[in-house]
Amino acid sequence: MPCKYPLVEVKKFTKMALENPESEKVWFSAPSRSTHEVVKTLRSIGMKVTSEKANEYIMNSIMQLTDSDFYRQEAGQWGFKELITDQYGIRKDGIAWFIKFIIENGSDCLDEISFHETNSDMRLENGTTIKKARVKI
Repeated sequence: MPCKYPLVEVKKFTKMALENPESEKVWFSAPSRSTHEVVKTLRSIGMKVTSEKANEYIMNSIMQLTDSDFYRQEAGQWGFKELITDQYGIRKDGIAWFIKFIIENGSDCLDEISFHETNSDMRLENGTTIKKARVKI
């Protein structure tokens, strides 16, 4: 199943947020599953990162997404069957990352829900598998 939210639209909101953080074009609705996880994970590999830098890391990573990084679409976010998320997988800085977001109907911003080290191997829609294991870079 293809992604619900075209990356061109996702990246439009992300670029606006990177250029003007006060624009509120990217909302981190679950920082415990994104910002805090990025801080913890990057610190574990020796990178010094703040919450602000973690959010920039997330947004810069979203800007680098391609259609081939698509993992799956899933309905039922927060128990609402009409809320469909797009999920992606990438490897960056030797870490396999799971990314999940949504653009709610009528919304003019990206709701970034999850960005964390993957819990298991991910077989992307294109057949590629991203292994959970960290890779030294």
